[in-house]
Amino acid sequence: MICLKTAYLECRIPEQNRAAFYHLVAARDLFGYILIRHWGRIGTKGQPKLRHRYTSEHDLMKGFQGVLKKRLRHQYKFFGEKKGRSTMSVS
Repeated sequence: MICLKTAYLECRIPEQNRAAFYHLVAARDLFGYILIRHWGRIGTKGQPKLRHRYTSEHDLMKGFQGVLKKRLRHQYKFFGEKKGRSTMSVS
């Protein structure tokens, strides 16, 4: 899998006992383009990964930005982003 872009976000609101993470990976594999979403409570392994397939890189990046904007509206903050192409294994 070739990673095109990633984003790691966290939402910490102690008053609401909220400590959540959200990890997005936009990648290309043998079958096309894929957006992998993984989330959960900080300190746990989280929910099973949710995968969406796209036919073009443009559609993939549009989907990536849409999910990112939604998470930012829900009080998540950036904790890391990586642009560029690199290889990565995601299980």
